[in-house]
Amino acid sequence: MNDIIEELLEEARFREKLEDHGPLAFSKSIPPLWAHQEVDIQRMLTTPGLLNASDPGTGKTRVVIEAMKQLKLPTLILAPKSILSCAWGNDIKKFAPELKFTIATALNRTEAFESNANIIITNHDAVTWLIKPENQHLLRKFSTGLLVIDESTCYKNPTAKRSKAAAKIRKLFARCTCMSGTPTPQGIIDVWHQMFLVDNGGTLGTSYYRFRANTYTPVNKGAFTEWKEKPGVADAIGDLISGVTIRNKKEDCLDLPENLIVNRSIQLSAKHKLLYNDMKRQAVMELETGTVTAVNAAVLLSKLLQIASGAVYDEQGIAHIVDTGRYELVMDLVAERDHSVVVFNWRHQRDQMIAIAEKRDIKYALIDGSVNDMYQRTNAVNGFQKGDYQVIFIHPQSAGHGITLTKGCATIWASPTYNSEFFVQANARIHRGGQLRKTETILISAEGTADEAAYKALNNKVLNMSNLLEILS
Repeated sequence: MNDIIEELLEEARFREKLEDHGPLAFSKSIPPLWAHQEVDIQRMLTTPGLLNASDPGTGKTRVVIEAMKQLKLPTLILAPKSILSCAWGNDIKKFAPELKFTIATALNRTEAFESNANIIITNHDAVTWLIKPENQHLLRKFSTGLLVIDESTCYKNPTAKRSKAAAKIRKLFARCTCMSGTPTPQGIIDVWHQMFLVDNGGTLGTSYYRFRANTYTPVNKGAFTEWKEKPGVADAIGDLISGVTIRNKKEDCLDLPENLIVNRSIQLSAKHKLLYNDMKRQAVMELETGTVTAVNAAVLLSKLLQIASGAVYDEQGIAHIVDTGRYELVMDLVAERDHSVVVFNWRHQRDQMIAIAEKRDIKYALIDGSVNDMYQRTNAVNGFQKGDYQVIFIHPQSAGHGITLTKGCATIWASPTYNSEFFVQANARIHRGGQLRKTETILISAEGTADEAAYKALNNKVLNMSNLLEILS
């Protein structure tokens, strides 16, 4: 009970900080717009349904805020929980302090939607709550309004419960803007439902399965079917959606310092290598039986990556540490730089690096699934930007979108991800508008392990995702 009371009090304190949006509280001058933002604002004002697929860090949020100032419409913003305050809240206060907004969380949703705020900011999971019969009346004031969906890839799967809820909500709005710097992380198929939200099927049709049949070829893999993109599809889809899409490449519209890609390899110890090879033999044996599904293959790869990273998880989810050499290297790299962003994939990585940071007296902040409070996340971002922390540890799923960490000069991957969207988005936290220094993306891998294959596959995915984006640029 005490924990619940404290959470409610924390939420109340947080909302008090958000409610002071008067002009006197914002004496700093508002930064001027970039040239491409001026153009994008006009596109948003004249196009009711729009996908902004510009690179991460090119100022998509500012474009929406400036358009809201001119449209003066009731607006609902759906965004990842991690950026409700530290990105949307902070940017509205910075660029449009005259706009009245409120942030709706699980603790105050009804109160927020019933408030007189013209702008409601809430997280993606709220859509399933909003379509419940007892809550649908809360959406009435948006009937002539604007729906903004930030990181719209959250709804790329049309059969997901959340996506179906978002589609129902979309029909209540006169206008919709979707935003994603990585709209096709797994291929062209990912863009269909995002475009359905943009224009209710006006450009790519109303049937997902018809779209898939027209753009992909099924390949029988025994236990599962793999869908292969047909040749020329990227060009065709690019032509179809170009009229309702904004696309700005970072290098074309921003004068950013260079970002270097640096590969750092480590060698496994004899014990570590033995354990890794044992797991690899088991994986190969399972593959040779022909009974491995796509899901199981991904699990096997994940286990190999986990062992290469220095730990083995048992059936109870407990991590048994094999080697900490990788994390000593990560923290050596952190110690050599004034401010770094370190990306991790598993709890054992986070725990080992935090232990080393505390031992070395390195000040750090953390954003991952264990940091659920928006106020704490906002403090972590703001503290890092002020220089209070030498390193911020982030999980790409929790902090890979929307936030600005330009105080950092290096993004260090403790081990690879095989999610191209996570990779591109996390790297854009420091290499974005406002960055004044040369930056590095440091990729750490263990020689002769799945790390190397994961980075190679990741690079291919990023290249494939770039095909459509290049056409739209």
